[in-house]
Amino acid sequence: MSVAEPQYTPQQQSTIGGLNLIGGLSRVYHCNFYNSYLQMTVLLTQEMGEHQPEPLLINSITVLVLLLKQRGYVVADLLQEFAYCGFGLLQPIDDKTWTTPRSHYSEAICIHGKPSKSCYFTTGYLQGLIGKVVVETECKMLGATVDKFIVQDEALHLENYLQRDFELQLDIPKRFAFTGCQPFNTLVDEDQIIAQLKQCLYMARMPQKEMV
Repeated sequence: MSVAEPQYTPQQQSTIGGLNLIGGLSRVYHCNFYNSYLQMTVLLTQEMGEHQPEPLLINSITVLVLLLKQRGYVVADLLQEFAYCGFGLLQPIDDKTWTTPRSHYSEAICIHGKPSKSCYFTTGYLQGLIGKVVVETECKMLGATVDKFIVQDEALHLENYLQRDFELQLDIPKRFAFTGCQPFNTLVDEDQIIAQLKQCLYMARMPQKEMV
């Protein structure tokens, strides 16, 4: 990765019917705290069975970035997208070192236990961007002035599950068809439930003076 590459190529941005489109892809903006709590929840599965939350958090974004590159995104596009979506500002120091002076996860992280390196998302994004294994070596959560990432010589060996062909399942059971699912029979009266809900909605919309 050369630091002499162009900085940013603006992606076409538009809003249609409440959808934010960047580069033709729909984007949903989440707040920092939602993402931080989500990351913390995933990390809580550490040492539970065969769960490996840290590789999951890193590699799940790596395969997405690899897919975007196959769909035509270049390095400059991905740098601009990362910044535009509020995840931080990726800055190359040299061919082996990247930093983020401002980081989505380091500035609004939710911690269980003691502070630790937290930029799994950024690490995975850089891996997809560069095509090599990336390691976070310094973190603002631990007192560093920037989050620092080192590019390893090791190449990536990840299956991109986003490219799998999924067969459409057509043999979906009909609603409330529990045949063969004993002992999970149900006595739920769907029509009665719908009627009660309609009555509740009617009463909720009725002006107070009419209800007296």
